[in-house]
Amino acid sequence: MSQSKSTDPEISVIVPVFNTGAFLRGCIESILAQTYSSLEVVVVNDASPDDSLSILKDMAEKDSRIVIVDKKENGGIHAARADGFKVARGSLIAFADSDDGFDPDLLEKLRDTLVSNDADISICGARMVDPKGAFLGIKMKMKDQVLDGPDAFEAFCKLQLGSGTLWNKLFKREIIEPHSMSDWGWRAGGVEDTLVNIGCFSDAKKVACTSYVGYNYLIHPNMITQSAGPGKAYARHLHAYATALNHYKDLPEEKIALIDTLYRGQLEMPVYHVSDPAELKEFEDQLLTAVEIISRVRPSSLWEIANLGLSCPKSHILHESSCKKWIWALRQTVRSLKKKLRGKK
Repeated sequence: MSQSKSTDPEISVIVPVFNTGAFLRGCIESILAQTYSSLEVVVVNDASPDDSLSILKDMAEKDSRIVIVDKKENGGIHAARADGFKVARGSLIAFADSDDGFDPDLLEKLRDTLVSNDADISICGARMVDPKGAFLGIKMKMKDQVLDGPDAFEAFCKLQLGSGTLWNKLFKREIIEPHSMSDWGWRAGGVEDTLVNIGCFSDAKKVACTSYVGYNYLIHPNMITQSAGPGKAYARHLHAYATALNHYKDLPEEKIALIDTLYRGQLEMPVYHVSDPAELKEFEDQLLTAVEIISRVRPSSLWEIANLGLSCPKSHILHESSCKKWIWALRQTVRSLKKKLRGKK
């Protein structure tokens, strides 16, 4: 039986689950143990083949704040979150990955930061931990600050507000709902968070950050981000870049330019460095799709990637980073794909 509106929780924490039974109980328990009690945990079992569903059912019998969405077919993390959103009742929305965990006061801190500053989004820091909970280092740390909308969007796109993840943030429902339900046209793997956040930060009138660190990001061998090689990571990220340019093409030019800055900044990270074009051969179709979209929606971006390197300098002088082997490899691949694209027309 659904609760009446007066008893609806203020915060809904949406947790997509796939094959994380070994860590799932600890994750959910860390959310249920929050000092802020007006919450629900919407857990979406994305057709997990392990014992995740049985763990969730057992926990739900003991705590009515757990809401289970059981999917019969695996649809990926973005679709799972969207399905969770459909049943979530909170006016504030948070997220957790099902192998991570919250400090006991995380939601209270994020809520206080958001409400006291009348913000649309609040952000905190995160630490890395091992499977035993041992501290491995700070993953990201914010400084105490409040940013108006345009400044927040610029800071986000310049990677000054940590990464593009959803899980260290609290959102007003009306800010994230339309973007959480967006259809990107492909299963975007681990890059959906940034696509969603672009829309949220573009719409936000105010964003508040706290220096508090309360999200525990688990490092273990089976992590999705640990399993993708540079070729796959680069192809997926270039496709996400193209998707962002296409999906948000109606934004003002100054915001589109900042999206360029965001993705080029990310593409310069070592995880995307490909030293041999052969590493990209397997992902040629995905790369070709990305090149086609960029050439149609914003050809200047493609020209800069292929001819000026990924750092997109303001001058038309070949940037010194283009001398690096990995940039030459990527330029060579983009140029060959452009030739194939011309041949299809």
